[in-house]
Amino acid sequence: MKENKDKFHLQPTSAAVLYLGQSIYKGNPHIEKYISQIDLSGGEVMVQQIRSFFPNAEEFLDYRKYYHHNFILDRVRASAEPMQVVILAAGYDPVSVQLLAEEDKKIRRIFEVDMSGFAEKENLFRQIQVPHMDKIEFIEANLTNSNLVEILRDRGFDPGKPAIISMEGITYYLSKQQFVGLLGSFATPGKTNAFSVEYAFPPQDCATPEWTQLQEKALGLLSKTVNMSILCYSTGEIESLVKSLEAVDVRIQTFADLEKYRFGANKTFQQKGEGCFEFLCFNI
Repeated sequence: MKENKDKFHLQPTSAAVLYLGQSIYKGNPHIEKYISQIDLSGGEVMVQQIRSFFPNAEEFLDYRKYYHHNFILDRVRASAEPMQVVILAAGYDPVSVQLLAEEDKKIRRIFEVDMSGFAEKENLFRQIQVPHMDKIEFIEANLTNSNLVEILRDRGFDPGKPAIISMEGITYYLSKQQFVGLLGSFATPGKTNAFSVEYAFPPQDCATPEWTQLQEKALGLLSKTVNMSILCYSTGEIESLVKSLEAVDVRIQTFADLEKYRFGANKTFQQKGEGCFEFLCFNI
């Protein structure tokens, strides 16, 4: 294993998210080796702060990743032909490795999109000989770029074929105008593009005073760390935005919904307004 000084160093938020969200990848030897090559120490302070008010912080990231992974896998498995998958703001998440490990024959290509840093990620993938590297495209681009789909098309994306687009951990940093613009750029006449999104809801929409306090602390910490305001949506607001783009098959799930779907019963999350964020999928 490399010493920390020889590893690739991640910024605090990225390091904390990868550290807390790695449990879902347990058992994948390529991902375990990949994570071992990254210095996550930059996220230690943030992880400690999160755990000070969310002792089970890993559970939140595990649920979030499960939602997006499961959505993609369900859609590719239901398709009669291999699908193209777009991971927006992919960062250093090894999600592509996991998806291809499970369903490489059902995935035509995965397009990972982010603003920077992909050269090192691609190098690490090659060093550890990630399987199916020929199916992963690393694309550096601004998500708010009006010609994002054209950039993707130049790298092999086919706008005429159905796609699955994952937006994990993005909505907090986009203005409503940017959010709508990004979704609209992938709109198709036949509503064949499927989106998975999660969003933070405002503290006043929390189920109890205790959850309200936790939400305020979480949003405050994130805002301070990234040095920008964090955007929240009520269920009605986010639903209205996607429907303004004539989205169909709109479905919103809470942590309680997801827990019951995943495990058959509710143990940790009992009602709407628990769990910090909600999950949204639709076709556009």
